[in-house]
Parts: sequence; structure tokens; C-alpha cells
Amino acid sequence: MIRYEFVAMRGGAPYKTLRVPTDSTPQIRFTGNAEVKSTISLMAEPDKDVNWLTDMLSVVRVNNAERTPLGLFNITTSPVITDDYGHSTQELTGYDQGYALRNLSVLEESLTIRAGTKYTAAIREQLLAAGISVVSIIETDDVLMTDHAWETGSTRYTVVSDLLAEINYRDIYFDGNGVAIAEPWEPAAIH
Repeated sequence: MIRYEFVAMRGGAPYKTLRVPTDSTPQIRFTGNAEVKSTISLMAEPDKDVNWLTDMLSVVRVNNAERTPLGLFNITTSPVITDDYGHSTQELTGYDQGYALRNLSVLEESLTIRAGTKYTAAIREQLLAAGISVVSIIETDDVLMTDHAWETGSTRYTVVSDLLAEINYRDIYFDGNGVAIAEPWEPAAIH
């Protein structure tokens, strides 16, 4: 039997399991070519102990003993809705960590990355500056041949994307565990 677990995460650790009404159908969407690759929307029972400004939502698909993580989400809207009978639910909408990288992490001053810096080190540093510390980057010995500069107001997503494109890597994405993945682009296999 397939079921789903929805857990509020605090400081990277499980904090509280959410109660989701049985008649509610959560929706998770994945869009490979978007800057923010996965989104979620679901109805849950309100929990006053969960703070969606700082907590994140982990979603796991459970099929008998097999557990498949489906994502770690920043919840951006969480209005409480009360029906005519006084029963309240909370409508949660969220995005993978690409949302924070794209919308919440902006350069407060111009940034220059010096020639000779390894691309993967610069990418890791920008992810860390955006608050993303769990990463899996396929290493390369490629280094910046010239200084690279970004203006105040640029997003760290732009910085990371620019650097990835220069070494022919795929766009940054987040796996089901919320790990930031940076890997070389490879053409689809031809059969």
C-alpha cells in the first residue's frame, strides 16, 4: 500500500509529522527546464508549533518497506481555511530549495571571483552563502581563466548558473533528499 509522509523539518532534522486529511490529494510537480524544478501543494491540519518562515517540508513516498524521498520544500504560503462546520485546514504551497537560491539569496554587494579559482569551489561557496550546505558536485579541475564579476542585486542562482554553463554542467537541481546536485551535461543515449 502506498502512502505519503509529510514532515516539518527544523534545522535539517525531522521536527513534526503533519496530519493530512485522508480526502486531500497532495500535488507535487516536477519541471526539468524551470529555475525552480519542483513544487508542492497540499492541505494539512494547522499546527501552531510549525513555523513555515523557517521550517521546511519533507515529503516521502512509502510503498510497503520502500521509502522514496520526493523533496524538501520551502513553504511560501500557508493560509488557514475554516469551513462552515468550524474545521480548519492549512493550504500549503511550496518550492524546492531552488526557490531560496533564486528568490531569497541576492548579492548585497558586487561579487568578483578571481581567475585561477576552481569552478566547483566557487559554485560550492555560492551555494553555502545561500544557506545550502548539503551538496553533491562532480569535481572538475577547470579553473576560471579570467576574473568574473556580478553586480549588486544579482541572485546567487545567476552566479551558480553562469558558472555551471561555462563548464558545460546541467542546471543546479535538488534531489528528493534536498541535496543540491551539480553534474556535467551529457547527451541522451541514442538507441
